[in-house]
Amino acid sequence: MNPRVDHPRWSQATERRIGEDERRKTLAFNGYAEQVAVPAGNCMPYPENLRWEEAAAIPLVFLTAWHMLVGRADLQPGEDCLVVGAGSGVGSAAIQIARLIGARVIATAGSAAKLERASALGAHEAVDHSRGDFAAEVRALTAKKGVEVAVEHVGGRVFEQAAAAFDNPDFVPVVIHSYRHRHLNAPGEPRFDEVERRLAARPRIEVPSAILHGRDDGVDPPRRSETHPAMFPDGTERHVVPDAGHFLPREQPGAVVDALLPLLARTAR
Repeated sequence: MNPRVDHPRWSQATERRIGEDERRKTLAFNGYAEQVAVPAGNCMPYPENLRWEEAAAIPLVFLTAWHMLVGRADLQPGEDCLVVGAGSGVGSAAIQIARLIGARVIATAGSAAKLERASALGAHEAVDHSRGDFAAEVRALTAKKGVEVAVEHVGGRVFEQAAAAFDNPDFVPVVIHSYRHRHLNAPGEPRFDEVERRLAARPRIEVPSAILHGRDDGVDPPRRSETHPAMFPDGTERHVVPDAGHFLPREQPGAVVDALLPLLARTAR
């Protein structure tokens, strides 16, 4: 069970019983056991057309790659996407997701066999990063423009090369600094003081809004959203939803609908 998700309603879910006859795949951590009880919201149905080892390989790498490319980078059709380390699990998943979106994929790997596999998975271009700095080759492949999105999960010198191949030179350092500083793993940098000052001001959001928070959320406790209505238009309602944890839309979709329908009715007038 993922220790970050603190949900007290462990086995009270009645829509499906989790047992030996109900083959389910957990999406959390610490699942190395013959039997384990987890909230239903942390599980997904086992795909019957796959072997167990194939099914086990899907959630971590594909969910990670999907979050990177779709959730965070908002990769668009026609954009150039660099995938570093195409022979890895996340890299191979990223190639397929980027192709599904309609992007042009430039993949790097360190051997002929891995480059061949990357091409077979859908990469339009395959670059051997064992030859040294691959940034120049990536820029040449994009007519010196650089890529719009880069998937890099190696770090160190490889990160520096990926950043050099990136279209926007400011995006990568800003994002990396934001995450490290947010989790107290790095001090603030003076060159970002103005950006952080603007973010701390939290400009008022003017679109019609509703705030929903799971009462049992152990990752982001409800008390953290108590001051949020002040950032939204007058009349914005905050709902603390019972019997819901961190994944509120999945655990209590009815509550989400109940909050959105009146909001949509008001905006339609």
